[in-house]
Amino acid sequence: MNEESKQLLILAAKAYGLKLIGEWNELHQGCLYEIAPCSLAVWNPLLNSAQALNLACKLKLIIECGSITIDVRYDIDTLEEFVLDDAGMSERCCEHEHYNKAVNRAIVRAAAEIGSLM
Repeated sequence: MNEESKQLLILAAKAYGLKLIGEWNELHQGCLYEIAPCSLAVWNPLLNSAQALNLACKLKLIIECGSITIDVRYDIDTLEEFVLDDAGMSERCCEHEHYNKAVNRAIVRAAAEIGSLM
């Protein structure tokens, strides 16, 4: 995973409110967080669609999926304490097999933008 993706995940985790154990775990290809005392889990919504959906729901992101674009926006009124202006993220995706990954990435990018403003 490249550095940009790692940074997006760390900022998205911040927006989600996760307490990370370190920043990145190369072996598990994700961020580790504590789910219970002495019990860790891997968080990577770029690869895990369920985690991406949970992230979108918690942050009340608005997702519009078209045939070649995925737009993710967040409501400025809902997140006014963290967001100074409406800055939606968009991912272009033409190949069907990469569509789910593009949706996940668009969600993570929008969440990372929120995390960077916190």
